Amino acid sequence: MRPTRFITLSALYTALLICVQFVLSGVAGVELVTVFLLAFCFMAGVKAGVTVAVCFSTMRCFLFGFYPSVIILYLVYYTGFALFFGFLGNRFHRKTTFYAFLWTVILATAFTAIFTLLDDVITPLFYGFGLNAAKAYFYSSLPFMLSQCICVAISVSLLFVPLCKALAFVTE
Repeated sequence: MRPTRFITLSALYTALLICVQFVLSGVAGVELVTVFLLAFCFMAGVKAGVTVAVCFSTMRCFLFGFYPSVIILYLVYYTGFALFFGFLGNRFHRKTTFYAFLWTVILATAFTAIFTLLDDVITPLFYGFGLNAAKAYFYSSLPFMLSQCICVAISVSLLFVPLCKALAFVTE
């Protein structure tokens, strides 16, 4: 991919992810950033995926505020997410076969659970929660984790293949 195309595609996709998150930010448990970033990383590769993940993680702070634990969480999680699914796209040669689809749904749902579990570790450590407060924070996050995992399983099942087909034209 040429540098101008890479920069333009990364900027536009970062803006798309910000819009998706902003539009759905008021609805608890509904989250479509995962499927959009997943399809992009799968089709565009590791370099473009990590670029968009870092830009998205940084830019969302301008919209939702600069909270240190959230900055750390987003930068660690989405960078790892982009690396993993970019490599997965390489592994499946950017083809959305049945096995690629099945593994993508399962792994995207697992990554969503990992996001909440990372938050359950980072936030209490950063803010110095005691053991009881950390446990309360963990247990209060479980219903949100469950609803987000269900949402991701459904959204990836429905949108992954169409998004990859649309991105195939852009990322060539």
